[in-house]
Amino acid sequence: MKRMEEVLSLYYEKYSIPSEGRKELIEIFNKSLMEISEGILKTRKDKKKEIVKEKKYASKKAEDYAIENDLSLSDFENEKISKKDVDEKIKERTKLKLSPNRQIENKSPKKKETKVICSGLTKKGEPCTRAGTHHPDGSKKHYCFRHSEDWKAFECDSDSSNDSDDESDNEKESDKNQNCNEIQNSNEIQDE
Repeated sequence: MKRMEEVLSLYYEKYSIPSEGRKELIEIFNKSLMEISEGILKTRKDKKKEIVKEKKYASKKAEDYAIENDLSLSDFENEKISKKDVDEKIKERTKLKLSPNRQIENKSPKKKETKVICSGLTKKGEPCTRAGTHHPDGSKKHYCFRHSEDWKAFECDSDSSNDSDDESDNEKESDKNQNCNEIQNSNEIQDE
């Protein structure tokens, strides 16, 4: 502050400013300093507001999850959007029956889907009671997510349901052959 007073006193002497002029000059100088400082404070507050209003994702996972579900930063109100926020927005849309591209039109009535039970066996050897949601390539049956990896262990080349049909056909054929043999034998006996 002394440095500023020294500069002002040199100015007063150089231009021979009387004491009334000195007071007036100091008032003008103080007012200009106040205006400058208020301007600086306003610009800092404006920058802080701009920075606070800038929205961004909390993590890369949250951003990927939002993109995967067709959500953007403008869909959220928070400045920092977490994966939990994205999940809540998806649940909200599901409740309101909104698709990622906004409103879904109900074109057809809901179809009842039959629940397919898994064809795998548990470690105890009992049939699995989970829903068979997976149908692996090459498999004949549906399996739950745990048994879908080892589906080949639960299927064989000749399925028991197919075997029973084949066996019944074989039994019928053998019965026919037996009946034919009996008829031939009875005919031979009659001829003698």
